[in-house]
Amino acid sequence: MILAAFQKWGEGCLERLIGMFAFVIWDEKAKSAFAARDRFGVKPFYYHLKHDGTFVFASEIKAIHAAGVPRNINERAWANYLTYGLYDHSTETFWQDIYSLPGGHFLKLRDGRIRISKWYDLHERVGNGYDQRPESEVEEEYSALMRESVKLRFRSDVPVGVNLSGGIDSSTLLGLIDRVQGDNANVNAFTFTTGDERYDELPWVRQMLADTGHPLIVSELTAAEVPDLAASVQFHQDEPFAGLPTLAYAKLFETARKNGSIVLLDGNGMDEQWAGYDYYSSSFNGGQPSLVQGTKESPVRPECLTPEFQALASPAEFPRLFFRPAPKSAVSGRYIYKDTEGDAL
Repeated sequence: MILAAFQKWGEGCLERLIGMFAFVIWDEKAKSAFAARDRFGVKPFYYHLKHDGTFVFASEIKAIHAAGVPRNINERAWANYLTYGLYDHSTETFWQDIYSLPGGHFLKLRDGRIRISKWYDLHERVGNGYDQRPESEVEEEYSALMRESVKLRFRSDVPVGVNLSGGIDSSTLLGLIDRVQGDNANVNAFTFTTGDERYDELPWVRQMLADTGHPLIVSELTAAEVPDLAASVQFHQDEPFAGLPTLAYAKLFETARKNGSIVLLDGNGMDEQWAGYDYYSSSFNGGQPSLVQGTKESPVRPECLTPEFQALASPAEFPRLFFRPAPKSAVSGRYIYKDTEGDAL
């Protein structure tokens, strides 16, 4: 399908693709390659250009190493990570001369030269104007988009399940599944626990499923499993990962596959859309967001690094692209919206 779309529309085919993807197409006649990554970089794409012009690419860094690229660490990437807690924020990886194609970008290779262009820009698509439509109209459009998204994911030739937590994201996802599939919705539901009631969200998941026909399958992560599972995840990741939740998900995905669910729908990304984390609140109120959800102090310790190593790091500046509400006006009682520079509109 992708090859046929590229033959018909060229790079314009990217606008017609929905969801996550990463691919390379080789044009034998033009002796050139075209590579692209989905809008938000969900699917990975790593590459290396050798001195002789050979282009090496893969979805895992270890495959590039297996192709003969040396396993030399990128000290600058490690310095940024250990100083500021930054990773996956640029084209550089933790390995020297191995790069990541950014999400929403495509790459053209010809005569040993690489040219990278941006094909999707969220801010550009949304624009600077505040949506003046009635709230009910926006809600209707947003709801229809979510229903269509879930409906498309069930157009699958393998069994589909759903991954649940106790949050509004996955509960909304479950509701959409039931709306799309009707009264007979019975896909397997999965969740993970750690045996610590202060952390686990199992009670809320059970409440969500109480009046449905979805079987619940629970994957428990124990402390004894962490060392071996961490080694396994590190092998597959090739770079640092996000801690214990990543390990819990890794075991949950194994459990899902053993139970016949090859594809899992997940609410990841919805809390980012709905500002569901507490650090969004501090950011909106003029504070500095924490690096990790629920923390009050920075988890990185740059003071433990040598001055020479720390000097390799450079802070990343992320643009504030969208409107953010200011406190309500005491006069009108309405919100004052600020532009990207913080000026009231």
